[in-house]
Amino acid sequence: MKIVSVITKDGLELYGMMNDINHSKAMFLHTHGTGSSFYMEGYEQEIMEVLGLKNIDSLFVNNRGAYLLEAWQQSGAAVEKFEDSVFDIDAWIKFALDNGYESIILSGHSLGSEKVAYYSKNGNYKNKVTKLFLLGFSDSFGSQERYLKKNDFDFMEEANNLVEQSFGQRLLSSGLPVHSGEIPMSAQSYIDFYGSDNKFKQALPFASGNLEHLKDITIPVIGIIGDDEHEEWTIVPIDVAMNLLKDTLLDFTGYKLVNCSHTFTNHHKELSSIISKHI
Repeated sequence: MKIVSVITKDGLELYGMMNDINHSKAMFLHTHGTGSSFYMEGYEQEIMEVLGLKNIDSLFVNNRGAYLLEAWQQSGAAVEKFEDSVFDIDAWIKFALDNGYESIILSGHSLGSEKVAYYSKNGNYKNKVTKLFLLGFSDSFGSQERYLKKNDFDFMEEANNLVEQSFGQRLLSSGLPVHSGEIPMSAQSYIDFYGSDNKFKQALPFASGNLEHLKDITIPVIGIIGDDEHEEWTIVPIDVAMNLLKDTLLDFTGYKLVNCSHTFTNHHKELSSIISKHI
């Protein structure tokens, strides 16, 4: 295993961890969820080892939503723009192709699952992706709507006012966790994620009951989720979300792990085994 890095089209430096000892033709490429990183998910080494037994190389990578805020390059979950996640995955796939890999098995967890779903429709190298894994698949847009309704909040006016005053990088409400009650967000990030022209709803909007924008995805898609989410991130019941994926996608296989959390704690071997089964 070794640490590698890329520079995105818009100049961000991202790091990842690669196992390239097998020199396989396909690369398993995984990206994380909100505020996480390539080494914080917990199951990275288990998956790398299991795939290594099948002679498949793997690459676990940071995206621009890694950590909360990296002030030195203005990246992090508090300031990222969803649609710019395409630049991150583009950079990592190009890195793999430049290193001799011919195809990509693309995987994402939580918000990462939304990013890879969106990429599969909009990425510059989407035709190099032969299989898609959605781990802990989520509807973050629906989560925000639920949060706002429960708490009678509306941050959009504040965000618009700050952007109009050229303070788009400023955190909303003095840094309160405005994103689903979890993390702070800048004004411009909030508008990008939740404004009227957002691309976020083209990811996995389970709460809308409509995933028709994904029906052109013809590659195999494997969804893996824990049953102990309590509708935390799918918003609708997990089985409803699973059926939406099944009814929309041409080739979908879903797994709901028993007594398993959103982060697959204590289920890393089971998760790795399922991934290996489909590679």
